Amino acid sequence: MPQDGQDDHRDLPGRQDPPPGPDLLAILFFAGAVTALAARTDALREHFRRTLIWMAASAPLWIVGAATGSGPRLWWWAAAALIDLTGTWLAHPLPGRTLHSRELAFDAEHMLERLRLFFIILLGETVLTTGRAMTDAPVDLPMSAYT
Repeated sequence: MPQDGQDDHRDLPGRQDPPPGPDLLAILFFAGAVTALAARTDALREHFRRTLIWMAASAPLWIVGAATGSGPRLWWWAAAALIDLTGTWLAHPLPGRTLHSRELAFDAEHMLERLRLFFIILLGETVLTTGRAMTDAPVDLPMSAYT
């Protein structure tokens, strides 16, 4: 409910929330920079520096996509995602610098725990979405007697 005489425009038909802006990108860059400086080993620091450089390559596309209309936005963001995914698939290569994945420690137990937590969040979202869809659906008395 709107308070203090303010209009609530969230329920207007055709109203769309603005896409996330450069502030989200700044947060990602900050997190990448902190990780690139504070990682435990030299190999991890090098890995996160490479990730930061590839992120900087795709950032302009994310920003342009956020500033354009909904039609071309998908194409700009698809190009940015393609750069990010290509960097991940190729282990963020940089000219003249090699980094072998054998040098990076991988904590499988930690990753498994994170994926389990992510799965729990997905299940919770599914339950909430289903519950909301059921509350928005019209109630048919004879049908509800069978459920």
